[in-house]
Amino acid sequence: MKRSAFRILTFSLLLSALSCESEDPIKREQAEMQKRMEGTTTDFYKAFKVALRGTAATGQSESFHDARTALLALAGSTAMEMGEVKKDSSLTAVVSKLFTVAVGLKDAKKILLETDEDTLPTVAENILYVISAGKSSDLSQSGLPWLNENSEHLMLAALWYASAKAPKSFALYELSRTNDDQLGNTDLKLLAKMSRSVIYLREDWPYMSEKAADEYLAISEKEKDYIMQHPWPSLDTAANPSPEAAWHQWRGIGYLLRATARMKMEDKDKEADADLQMFLQEATAGGFDNELTWTVGAYLAVKKEDKEKAALYLGKLEKSSVLSENERKTASEIKGYMNNREPGKALNMISDKMAIAKISGHYISGRANQLGGLAKLEEMDWSKRLLKIVDEISGFVGKIPDASDDMDSGSSDLFD
Repeated sequence: MKRSAFRILTFSLLLSALSCESEDPIKREQAEMQKRMEGTTTDFYKAFKVALRGTAATGQSESFHDARTALLALAGSTAMEMGEVKKDSSLTAVVSKLFTVAVGLKDAKKILLETDEDTLPTVAENILYVISAGKSSDLSQSGLPWLNENSEHLMLAALWYASAKAPKSFALYELSRTNDDQLGNTDLKLLAKMSRSVIYLREDWPYMSEKAADEYLAISEKEKDYIMQHPWPSLDTAANPSPEAAWHQWRGIGYLLRATARMKMEDKDKEADADLQMFLQEATAGGFDNELTWTVGAYLAVKKEDKEKAALYLGKLEKSSVLSENERKTASEIKGYMNNREPGKALNMISDKMAIAKISGHYISGRANQLGGLAKLEEMDWSKRLLKIVDEISGFVGKIPDASDDMDSGSSDLFD
C-alpha cells in the first residue's frame, strides 16, 4: 500500500514538472496582461470610451444616452461638450458627492459596458461631429486617411502609457483592442510592434516583447522599399542621414529591443549578445554614434573582457552631456575595474546601472511620434480636444478606485 501511494505521488510530481516545462510563456504573459486589465478602474474607462464614442451614434436606446450623458458630465468641461451637458449641471459636483450618485454610476457603467465600443464611431469622429455642430463626423478630409479605430487604439495606448496619472491598465486595454494587421499603413504597423515590444518589456513580459520585436524586424525587412520612399526621421536629431541610413538606424532598434527582451530570459544569453552586435552593426551602417551605441559597445566589450574597446566606449560615456552625473561616475568606476583586471565586478556594475533599455527608450520616445503622420496630429483641433479629454478622464477616473478601495465591503460594491 505504501509503495502504491509512493508511485502515485511520484507520478503526480512528474506530471506537474512536465506541465511546468511545457507551459507556453507567451500564453502565461497574455493571461497576466488580461488579469491586469480587470477591475473597476478599467471598467469605468471602458464605459467612458463608449460614452465618448456614442455622441454621433444613432439608433441607441434612451437609457444608453442617459448613461453616457451622466458619465461624461463627471469627466470635465471638454468631455461635457460631447454629452451636450450644460456646465451648471448638478452632476458636475459629483466628485465631492461621490456617495450620493454611486448607484447611478454603477447603473450607467453597466449599461455602457453592454456595447462594444468598436461598433460606434471613433472618438476622433465624434469630436469632429461636435466641432461641426452635429453636421459631420467624416474624417476623410482630415489629411489622415490612416485614422481608424485601430490606429486610434494605438495612439491612445501610447498616450496612456506616457501619462503619469493614468493606470497602466488603460494602455494595456487599448493595445488589446488594436488589430495591427488592420492599421492604415506600414509606418503604423511598425510603430505598433515597437510600442508593444517596449511596453511589454517594461511590464516584465519578455516573451511577448521578443515576439513583437521579431515581427517588427520582419516587417522592416519586407517593406524596405516602402520605407526608402517614405523616409523615417533620424534617431539622432543633429544628423540628416540618407533614407537608407535612417532605415538601418531603426532596424537596429528592432535588434536592440529583442536583445533587451532576451536578456531577461534564462536561456537566451548568447542570442541577446548576437542581437546587440547586430544593433551595433546597423547603427554603424546608419551613422548612429551616441550614448546608446557606446553603452551597448561597452557592455559587450566588458563581457568579452576586451579592455581596450571597453576603455574606448567608457571614455566617451564619461564625457557625455546627456548622461547624469551618477551615470558618468558609474562609467568611470567600470573603467577602473577593467584597469584593475576585475571584469566580473565591471560586468555586474554595467549590467545593473548602465541600463540599455532606459537609454534606448530615450531615443525611441523622442522620435517615434514623428512616424506615420503622427506629427500632424498636434496641429489639429480635434486632436487637441482629445488630449484635453484624456487628461480630464485620467484625473477623474483615478479618483474612483481610490475612493472605493477605502470603502468598507458594504459600500464598495456600488462601484463594481
